[in-house]
Amino acid sequence: MESPETSAASAHTSGFRREFAYFVTQIVKSAGRRRIALTMLLLLLAGATEGVGLMLLLPILRLGSNDTSSQDMVSKFLAGHLQTWGLALSLPTLLALMIAVIACRSLIEWCRDMMAADVQLRFVAALRQRTMAAVAGASWHYLGRQSNAYLHAILCRDVEALRQSAVQSLQLAVQIILLLTNVVVAMIISPSLTVAAVVLALVLALVARNLVRRAQTSGKQFAQHQRGIQRETADFVNGLKLVKSMHAEGKHIEAFNASSAVLHQATRQHKTAGATVRAMLQFSAAIAVSLLVLMAQENKQLAFPEMILQALVFARIVPILRDIYYGLQLIANTLPSYAEIESVATQCALHAEPKPGSVDAILLRQRLQLRAVSYRYRSTGPNAIEGINASIKAGSMVALVGPSGAGKTTLADIILGLLQPDSGSITVDGIPIAGESVHAWRRSVAYVPQDSFFLNASIRENLAWTAPEVSDAAMLAALEQAQALDFVSRRAGGLDALIGDHGRQLSGGERQRLALARALLRQPSVLVLDEPASALDPENAREVYRVIGNLRHKMTIVIIVHDIANVRNADQVLVLERGRLTEHGAWQDLAYPVAGTP
Repeated sequence: MESPETSAASAHTSGFRREFAYFVTQIVKSAGRRRIALTMLLLLLAGATEGVGLMLLLPILRLGSNDTSSQDMVSKFLAGHLQTWGLALSLPTLLALMIAVIACRSLIEWCRDMMAADVQLRFVAALRQRTMAAVAGASWHYLGRQSNAYLHAILCRDVEALRQSAVQSLQLAVQIILLLTNVVVAMIISPSLTVAAVVLALVLALVARNLVRRAQTSGKQFAQHQRGIQRETADFVNGLKLVKSMHAEGKHIEAFNASSAVLHQATRQHKTAGATVRAMLQFSAAIAVSLLVLMAQENKQLAFPEMILQALVFARIVPILRDIYYGLQLIANTLPSYAEIESVATQCALHAEPKPGSVDAILLRQRLQLRAVSYRYRSTGPNAIEGINASIKAGSMVALVGPSGAGKTTLADIILGLLQPDSGSITVDGIPIAGESVHAWRRSVAYVPQDSFFLNASIRENLAWTAPEVSDAAMLAALEQAQALDFVSRRAGGLDALIGDHGRQLSGGERQRLALARALLRQPSVLVLDEPASALDPENAREVYRVIGNLRHKMTIVIIVHDIANVRNADQVLVLERGRLTEHGAWQDLAYPVAGTP
């Protein structure tokens, strides 16, 4: 009966084999069977020329040592074929053949390496594109719960780690072919010694197997610690200005150092185990080769040239075995990243939105209707909004007000089509916004968040981000409409002026007006703004609200605010508290507290 430790080890081994087999099938799938078949053919040809080159050493050693006591099978084979060409079995002839074989092998290996590089590049490109498409196609309900640093690590660091695994997988095939070639050559020279060497190699392989399992376990821990340090780094960089202003550098440095220390320890343990087993394998193999050569000499099984070549072949096998172990260890270390990527892709597929169709954008021309809309972020959690009934007339300005956590952003996300109600419905001119119609609806809406996203690029590139085909004239018109044309014109380069990472070269008011201009370029039928002036000084806030007021009746505007005094000119105010609609109507008719007003 197996012990628990033996059962766990067996399960771990079968798990690694299953994961590795699936990984290889994905490489084959992405590269194509023909390309893989050609790569394998080149691997075999490279191995064959390697074997031919090794076998040519036998007659060369015999002639070089003036040993004419006996003639090996290689010398007999070559002498018979060279004689038909009028050539003698001489050292110059053999050296010329060796040069020709090496030249042929070099060409084959060049083709093999180019094909292998193409295979791994195709795999990585397919994996990155598939993962990116899966993330992009997932619902906001799922993506909104994921860490930005986690998704960034999946798309960048983990995919790059798997590029190394793909390289090692192909290199593993090369090493296995070379190993088989050397074993065949050794078998031709001395079957008995080769069998003894294979038995010793199997013993060493059994020892190394446990270490490969440990490498897979440490690989999972290593990946987790790396993600932890990436989260710490992302939090620090994203909040750098706040960190500096709040004098919180010490806290982040302490957290980073703690994560770094854990990662350092995990990496050290992994590297130590790997270095130890490689040194052990190399030392053990050197002893085994020496013993085998001594056995051959004592039993006078081999002539001197055969003994030298056999020792050379065994010596070549040692680093090949070491490289095979190293490759397996690296693959075992990075396969957890592949499992993580597959898990994310699977979850994204489970939460995938319907694919966008070719239908035209759904424009709001009459009324947007919310009927008994409820939504919760987690199936076991409370409702974020519950039983919302509201009607938004086309061309009107609607304000969503209420304390933090009241459900304003959730309701705005439902209006945008980012979230689908758990119960109830949302319709635009009688058309349900669900399924395929969600994408058609999103084509006619625009969103300006509280903290707008900007590329580290020019004003032109930021404006064209959501409208690539837009003209300069349309850009200037949108900038003028957003009251942003003046500050853009004053900047050196105008539309081509760079604005820095996250738009840091712009003031808060300039960023908001540029974000508004970008939204207006979409010519939306509905514009949703989330606290557009919350981070601005009073003067800039008044300017932003004045710009928004000028857009009234030109499009439907939904604006989230805390201070109801900022939306006196709204056609309708929806007051939310604890996820419920408690009041709605014109500003002056509400009982909701109006901050800063008489």
